[in-house]
Amino acid sequence: MYSEYEIRPVPLSVKVCHQQVEDFLKSNALRMEEALDYYAAVFRKGDEEILAGGGLQGDTIKCIAVSDHVREEGFSNRLVSHLISEANAQGHQSVKVFTKPANREIFESMGFRLIAQAPKAILMENGQGLRDYCRYLSNLRRLGNNGVIVMNANPFTLGHQYLIKEAAKQVDRLYVIVVKEERSVFKYAERKAMIEQGTEDLMNVTVCEGSNYAVSGVTFPTYFLKEITDATDTQILLDLDLFVHFIAPHLGVTIRFVGSEPTDELTARYNLLMERMGQPGDNGSKDTLMAFVSYPVTIMVTYIGQVCADCIVTVDLTTADSLSFLDANGQPITSVTTDSTGYATFYVMGYAAVNDASFTVSGGEVANKLVWGGINLMEPPVPFASKGYMYDRDGDGMPDSLHIPFSDKLDSDVPDTLAWSFGDSTWRTTTTVDAVRGLIQNESDIVIV
Repeated sequence: MYSEYEIRPVPLSVKVCHQQVEDFLKSNALRMEEALDYYAAVFRKGDEEILAGGGLQGDTIKCIAVSDHVREEGFSNRLVSHLISEANAQGHQSVKVFTKPANREIFESMGFRLIAQAPKAILMENGQGLRDYCRYLSNLRRLGNNGVIVMNANPFTLGHQYLIKEAAKQVDRLYVIVVKEERSVFKYAERKAMIEQGTEDLMNVTVCEGSNYAVSGVTFPTYFLKEITDATDTQILLDLDLFVHFIAPHLGVTIRFVGSEPTDELTARYNLLMERMGQPGDNGSKDTLMAFVSYPVTIMVTYIGQVCADCIVTVDLTTADSLSFLDANGQPITSVTTDSTGYATFYVMGYAAVNDASFTVSGGEVANKLVWGGINLMEPPVPFASKGYMYDRDGDGMPDSLHIPFSDKLDSDVPDTLAWSFGDSTWRTTTTVDAVRGLIQNESDIVIV
């Protein structure tokens, strides 16, 4: 079947090709991102109609779409594999994808893992880029009451220097992470050198290497455009989620310092959402998360403050609250085993609204306990599904229909995307509100046959 089709690059610099991609994405309820530096599409041989397409911005896959009439053909896997190979050829060993939450399981089946999530979007990665960066941060970690500043410094001014000096007075060690994205007047190496020179007399300040995991074109592209769009809050929440769950714990920081720019609406919005999320050291006291959503938790085993090499340890996961622990495949677990570098990732999900919940990681050869408390979970503000039912109508031993009851009527809040699989390798998707609305029965149930 695949011999009838081919994957070809689409030169976005050619106006007619650019317009073709833009029209294709618009027909699939997506917007064209001007920062794309590569785009590829699936065509039937001898034809110029785009059947499926996806692009790259650096090491990140974006603007993936498949036409409705070929969704059963399995083009997504081939297209993503092509884009991963292209990114690898460009020197990117870890590849990321920015996509809708409904597509999470599809990309997990292709080797991606969740690294950040917001209500309207998730960020996933195929490779060890985030783990390598977290390992680098862990090696800088020191005991004490520590803080962090994420700084662009374009250029480094007396105001930046004042912020660092005042922050350094309040902590045992202050880490300054330099924004690495090359979208500023001064290059990353120049900005980092200016910060190092301006703080060389502050003995408790460590200037860290930047990455594309903190205020980057991947997590927060509108930062570099200095404009607020309808996507801004999603990008800010992704950037903050990644910081809170990965960067802060690996550096061991409990305070994040920020500067105030009264005339910069974007910075003000970022600071407001960060305040709502709470400081990394609040131990969850300000967390208000969604029930029925799984959140990643990464733990590491250390020995005398350093990442433990060749440590494979199994630890128990316990809770007295309405929380459950899941593996990467969404299966319930009660324990987790670290890899040879001392790291392990699992997922926590609440199956009811709770206040001040907690869970404990302990046991094995680990002497201390890790307790995450003060977790608040609320029911989603829109109708949600906490379970689904699969049926085998024709008796062949394989499910062929689904019944998904929602918590309330699906009137104005209708999902815009559904993705499901009946136990085989084929994912079925529905990607428009009208298509999903056609599956609604009894006002609050979705039935797929």
